Amino acid sequence: MNFLHNLNTKKSYYLLLIALVGFFIYLFNPILLHPNKFAFSSTGDGLKNYFTFSYYIQNNHSLSNFEGMNYPFGESVFYTDGHPLLAFLIKSISFIIPSISNYSVGILNLFLVFSLILTIIYLVKIFKHYKIHPTFGLFGAFCITLMNPQLDRYFGHYALAYSFAIPMVFYYLIAFLERDKKIKYAIILIVLCSLFFLTHAYLGIICSSLIALTAVFLFIKTVFSTKKYLQSAVLLLCGVIPVVLFFSTVKITDIHSGRTTNPWGIEENHAEIASVFLPYLSEDQLQKLPEFLTPSQPWEGRSYIGIGSIIVLIVLLTQFTYLKVKGKCESFFIAKSIQVIFLSSFVLLLFSMFIPFRFGYDQLLENFEIIKQFRAIGRFSWPFYYISTILLILFSGEKLAENLETKNFYSAIIFGLILPFSLFFEGHDKFVSSAKALSKNSNLLAYQNLPTEISTAFSKINATNYQAILTLPYFSFGSDNSGIGATDNSYKWSFITAQHLKLPLLESYLTRVSIGESKKSMQLLASDFYLKNIQTDLNSKKPFLVVYSHEKLTGKEYSLLKKCRLLFKGKSFDLLQLNYSDLFYNTSKKEWNNYQSIKNTLFNKNGFLVSDTNSFFQFEGFSKDCIPLLTAKKNYYRANPTGYNRIIALKNTDLQQKHTYQISGWMYNNGPNQGQDCIQGDLFIESIDEHGNRTWMPQHTFPTNSFEIYGDWTYFSIEFTHLDPTLSYDFMLLTNKKNGRHLRVDDILIQDINLLIYKELTNSILFKNNHRIELK
Repeated sequence: MNFLHNLNTKKSYYLLLIALVGFFIYLFNPILLHPNKFAFSSTGDGLKNYFTFSYYIQNNHSLSNFEGMNYPFGESVFYTDGHPLLAFLIKSISFIIPSISNYSVGILNLFLVFSLILTIIYLVKIFKHYKIHPTFGLFGAFCITLMNPQLDRYFGHYALAYSFAIPMVFYYLIAFLERDKKIKYAIILIVLCSLFFLTHAYLGIICSSLIALTAVFLFIKTVFSTKKYLQSAVLLLCGVIPVVLFFSTVKITDIHSGRTTNPWGIEENHAEIASVFLPYLSEDQLQKLPEFLTPSQPWEGRSYIGIGSIIVLIVLLTQFTYLKVKGKCESFFIAKSIQVIFLSSFVLLLFSMFIPFRFGYDQLLENFEIIKQFRAIGRFSWPFYYISTILLILFSGEKLAENLETKNFYSAIIFGLILPFSLFFEGHDKFVSSAKALSKNSNLLAYQNLPTEISTAFSKINATNYQAILTLPYFSFGSDNSGIGATDNSYKWSFITAQHLKLPLLESYLTRVSIGESKKSMQLLASDFYLKNIQTDLNSKKPFLVVYSHEKLTGKEYSLLKKCRLLFKGKSFDLLQLNYSDLFYNTSKKEWNNYQSIKNTLFNKNGFLVSDTNSFFQFEGFSKDCIPLLTAKKNYYRANPTGYNRIIALKNTDLQQKHTYQISGWMYNNGPNQGQDCIQGDLFIESIDEHGNRTWMPQHTFPTNSFEIYGDWTYFSIEFTHLDPTLSYDFMLLTNKKNGRHLRVDDILIQDINLLIYKELTNSILFKNNHRIELK
């Protein structure tokens, strides 16, 4: 058993240190040698977060408002996942050393790789503080880093990947609790949390919450022990001050209004018992399990602590309970500061699991609106991972030393090797595969890495001739109220083009876009007879550069594409020019003239002029006179927020077999906070057979995806073909308690798809197939 004694030598420490350095160089050498050559992710959130970081450094003029997306409005830098502080520092340096801005992605990559080293360093400092042997502490710190739950963030959420943040706060929190110079460590904690807030709001709030909760538990302890509680008050300020500073800064610098206060996600993106205490199971593994045994492991809540940590927590809990009953708690070897931090982390774990809200207390969220802003609460489980694995190493190190001293080698093997090695074995493979995957994608935001065909095409585009980029397929994502997503390919080439040509995107791929701004952005693709309100916000009449990624387009997108002039045709995307006058060409006068020319050929039916009296249509205005005048003050259909709403019923006797019908209508979009949640509904059709059996039809529509916005109303439509003569139909609205109280539906029109229906509502507003064509 000499190897166990040899563990406690300086030679073993340096050998392990050399081995770990070699391990990191072997894994990350492509990135260390050529950091600007690679992108850890080349799609989705990953590419977007590189883009917001790089575009700000190279092209932004404003310090606080990101200008690369959501043109012409931009977005606050604090809502872009773009490392606000680091981006600002590099941008500042670029005024002295201009070339540094070309290496923004490489700099970020190096920061992310070295953050792993910093994680190990601060974990080692914690173990050194508690007199764990350096060799054992170094190995334990390495194993904890291998399995850290923030590893997944290297593939997209880079600002959340700094795994050293929580161990660093742990270290200085322990120093505050156990050492003198409280003010020194208090200042360090305030500065650290503030820096983390300026990196990513979640890092800041997790660390600040941890400190504040520790202060609360410390206060409870001092009250019961009749000691002074000034220390807990100072510590509470350490947690609160960074929060106040950050949100004050955001409020002062943010020029946008109408952000959602009710974002999607908090009820879905939380941790579960299985995501913290069970190893992650792949989709293939999950499919092999019976449904009733399938664990819930939401991606945002994954923070598996390892089998060794679970065993140690059980042992420590049993030991502490036994000592408590015996009245010998003072002999419990875990330091009081670690105990308090464990309690704080455990409370954060409960919160990450949506406790107590998931047990019928979700109404409490309405009283604490700030909580809803942090919708991915599963991330609050991270401190519990670190404190649990730290306890594993502290316990194992203590037992190893104890058993070596008594020459109980078998116990030393169990506690000193098997338990900590369990972290290594559970984390090694995933860490290695993840590290190797980081250098698989080329950094196309760097000009030198572009394929020759694309760099040549960009060189021929005079970017000063254009005011912004429009992407097809179109996307406007981030308000949680009005918007539409696109494809990874569409995102990819729009970001790359915007970066290299230094042009902003009309589109947004963000998280908290103003609801009013997102409505205007969506209107860009509305029918040409609608006024597009974003036009008044544009200060230029220059053309738009269109990026078309060779993917399937909707009818509206294709109509826009046909107005463009081709500039470059490539294998992956095309570049085209869209003139300002073509984008904002209004056809309302043309529609009115066309109506006047055919008016005498139309037939009067139920108060409307129609092209064919034999074709079916039905209008429901939810008022006695059924006049189609949209106003929030007249009668309308108000949804029941309990779930399913039948808006209108269709009898099979009214419909013709094999005919296609369209159901259209309007939803009110202008409630409190620029219409927050007012169009959050799923509209669908249920077929009903002669026996009363109901079947959901595949057709669905979401008003949030609609481009047609007319004043305070959003248009929606859905089509179906009547094939079975025995079927009747219900047009349904599915909503929930969270959003349903806001929903108002009006002017439902069911019509044969080939039928023209007109009505002159006023001298300047023409009703055509439920659209409102207004002369200006």
